Amino acid sequence: MKKLLFIFLLLTNTIIYCQDTITVMQYNLLNFGYFTSFCTVNNNNPDSKTLWLKSIVDHYLPDLLSVNEISPNTIYHFKILNEALNASGRDYYQKAESTNFAGSTIINMLYYNSLKIGLAEQEVIFTTLRDINVYKLFHKSAYLVSGSDTTFFYYITAHFKSGANAANQQLRAEMAEAVISYLEENNISEPVMLGGDLNLYSSSESAWIILTDTNKNCYFNDPLNRVGNWSSNPEFADTHTQSTQTTSGCGAGGGMDDRFDFVLTNSSLTTESYPVNIIPDTYQLPGQDGLRFKGSLIDPPNTSLPAELIDALYNISDHLPITLKLIVRTPQPNYVPDLFFSEYVEGSGNNKALELFNPTPYPKDLSNYRLERYVNGSVCADTVSLAGTLPSGKTYVVVIDKRDPNGSGANTPAHPDLIAVADTFLCPDPTINQMMYFNGNDAIALRTQSGELIDLIGKIGEDPGTGWTDDSLCYPGPYTSLCGAKAWTTNHTLVRKFNVTSGIKTNPPFFDVTQQWDSLPNNTFDSLGLHHCLTQFELPPSWEYVTTMSSHIFTITINTNINLEDQPATPGLFIGAFFKNGDSIHCAGNVQWFGDQNIAIIVYGDDFLTPEKDGFEINEKITWKILVPSLMKEFDAAATYSSFWPQNNGLFTPNGISEIISLNGKEITNFSLYVSEGWSGVSLPINATWPLLEDIFGLEINNVVVMSDNEHIFYPEQNINQIVEWQEGVGYYIKANSEFLKNIVGFSPSSKTVQLNSGWNIIPVMSFDDIPVSLIDIELGSKLKLIKEVAGTAIYWPEINIQTLEKLSPGKSYFIYLNESGSFSFGE
Repeated sequence: MKKLLFIFLLLTNTIIYCQDTITVMQYNLLNFGYFTSFCTVNNNNPDSKTLWLKSIVDHYLPDLLSVNEISPNTIYHFKILNEALNASGRDYYQKAESTNFAGSTIINMLYYNSLKIGLAEQEVIFTTLRDINVYKLFHKSAYLVSGSDTTFFYYITAHFKSGANAANQQLRAEMAEAVISYLEENNISEPVMLGGDLNLYSSSESAWIILTDTNKNCYFNDPLNRVGNWSSNPEFADTHTQSTQTTSGCGAGGGMDDRFDFVLTNSSLTTESYPVNIIPDTYQLPGQDGLRFKGSLIDPPNTSLPAELIDALYNISDHLPITLKLIVRTPQPNYVPDLFFSEYVEGSGNNKALELFNPTPYPKDLSNYRLERYVNGSVCADTVSLAGTLPSGKTYVVVIDKRDPNGSGANTPAHPDLIAVADTFLCPDPTINQMMYFNGNDAIALRTQSGELIDLIGKIGEDPGTGWTDDSLCYPGPYTSLCGAKAWTTNHTLVRKFNVTSGIKTNPPFFDVTQQWDSLPNNTFDSLGLHHCLTQFELPPSWEYVTTMSSHIFTITINTNINLEDQPATPGLFIGAFFKNGDSIHCAGNVQWFGDQNIAIIVYGDDFLTPEKDGFEINEKITWKILVPSLMKEFDAAATYSSFWPQNNGLFTPNGISEIISLNGKEITNFSLYVSEGWSGVSLPINATWPLLEDIFGLEINNVVVMSDNEHIFYPEQNINQIVEWQEGVGYYIKANSEFLKNIVGFSPSSKTVQLNSGWNIIPVMSFDDIPVSLIDIELGSKLKLIKEVAGTAIYWPEINIQTLEKLSPGKSYFIYLNESGSFSFGE
């Protein structure tokens, strides 16, 4: 079996479940892009068929589309992807890799909604007639943003041999046996679907018996539970999928009289203990109303679907598609984001507003929520329900309903700028509902309709005086105005801090408004309608990446030490893996880290089918970067890896799995390295971000004759490169044909202490400043014998009072002789 693998690691730190539905469609597209004497460009036109398929997709919106009878030419695979699926405003469909090891003229293909489904692993079951394709899929949870997931299921797509004679029946039986053998050999117990044009005439065929043999460990069920002799049998007219036409052309004629197309399910899909189940009574044959026996899809008239859809089904193929629905229950992390208050306006008069923000990946139905006002320390609330939908990453502005320009007194209109940004107006009459008539001393809550507290401004049951403040020492009530401090929640606008990602879900012992809110002057409205939040940070284009068939998983657990400049990092930063393509730098995968659950970053390799480099090459070093959203600043990062996994050297390995033990981000800095003509000593006071010698020297590498650290050598004329990468804390001697200057990008090293052996050493200069030789003499004492330039005359030899070398200069290295081993620190 040929394996095309993306392995996704199971990361479980979950206690609750989320439900989703997946719509599956199986369709034989009848020689799509393949032309014969009877299937010509006129009666099998790909452009026309694509438009018909688009109409069908627009109506059913399948999350999983498996097709038979498509040309091996990938032009047609992408035509369906780009013109039928990623059309009508959709851009989220992806396709599997095409295979054709059997050398068939028509093959299978799988397309999937990448918002809901990921392709974890792809294999081929070999048969002499056609490839049988196996896809291991996973459901994408809304909140496991790393791409890892634990809800797996399989889809197998097959196109069995056609024909009613005994020889063809035997070939179908062999293909069926290959499917069952694959499942048993791989001990697959997860939910599995087998979909395709199986060309079966009855349930007495050997192929059907093999597929449904309950005496085996692996077997399939018929969701319709309709066994019998299907072919040319009016009792099964409502199950027939071929032929949509009564006259032969590109497709078969004779009308609807065969049940050739199936989606079969294994027992796991009906077992509630598994997270993926078929929804009962959702197995449908679009266009089949049971009145088609020996007739076409349009005669007698077919009113089971809109006319344009019946026309598309009639013309595109001689087969009908199959649709069914799955329910998926996906484990979710302990923390599930929800709406929260992002802005609070308590201005003069009726200038009162609340802004809600949706940090989740999906739209939120606001009818599931209500607002509450607790007046002056009351525990009973004025309540008003919300309505509408709040898209992901968007805000919803609620303004008191005071819009009459002629209003006065209690009905004075809100400020025009406030009215202009409102998404809704509430509570026009205070005698009916006073929720929006809050003052700075009223607690404001957001709850679900079931009463769950989602967010809170203030403290329920506490009268803070005029409002809540920054006075933590107030004895009658911390953070209240009872001791005379100025209230933040009165005559102010409050904006939620950037790093706040969820609401306050319990009534606090005290309400410190300064922890999560920034204060703006009275009657400030210009930030309403847009909120910037850590969870909705838009990464710069340089952090975008391409997904390919080759990947390496790096796990980051809750125990991983994530630091910036050797100090614990604040959650919410992004971690990315980067590679070089010539002089340009590209991302190959990233993930946002919050530190409260195990996550994984999927790092992608180069796609050999594309001319450009779009990922890591095998054994290429992973370069890590950290992006801090609140600072909009990048840091280079050094990683250490767990020895538990074999891929622990920081090099890219297809299908590899590694665990990051620590990641330390350092501020990016530059150093100008000068290399003189002839012999000299060189070193770097930084860790180079791109340490390969070809990246260090660039085009100047042609000027390098030889380079060595006394143990390893770079000698390009002899094709010798034992150094490969410039090592941290190492000095080199080098010979160059001509002088040159290179700007090196890097970060501070993990240590500035150099270990020195007894005898001769090459000492680097781990400093941006000159280092007086006298400092080295003081620290090493009697261990030091002498220090000399690599290719100069200056020397420091205290034993015989020669001191023509006064300092060590950054960017250079020096020979040093010790009477016994020691170390020298270049400071912090």
